[in-house]
Amino acid sequence: MRPAPRLLALATAVPPYALGQEEVIERVKRLFGRSAEIDRLLPVFVNSGIQQRYSSVPLEWYDEPHGWAERNRAYLTGALSLNPQLSQAREALDRLSRQGVSG
Repeated sequence: MRPAPRLLALATAVPPYALGQEEVIERVKRLFGRSAEIDRLLPVFVNSGIQQRYSSVPLEWYDEPHGWAERNRAYLTGALSLNPQLSQAREALDRLSRQGVSG
């Protein structure tokens, strides 16, 4: 019988721009205006319990129109910038493995 899996380590990596939930709500209102649909969806932000979100671009970036290609480039650039942080997590797991810690 195999032992049950266990969580031995945890790591996080977040994009550089922290966005407060209230800031995001105000930006959504400004970008999309007032409508019955937006008014219906805004409580989701409030009720989510999320206080802070992270973005790979500053909040002001969303004020300008960006095509699909540009948005995709920004996403990929942001995701790849997290790689060094993820590499550190991988290194920590490798150290655990070398120490003989296993599931």
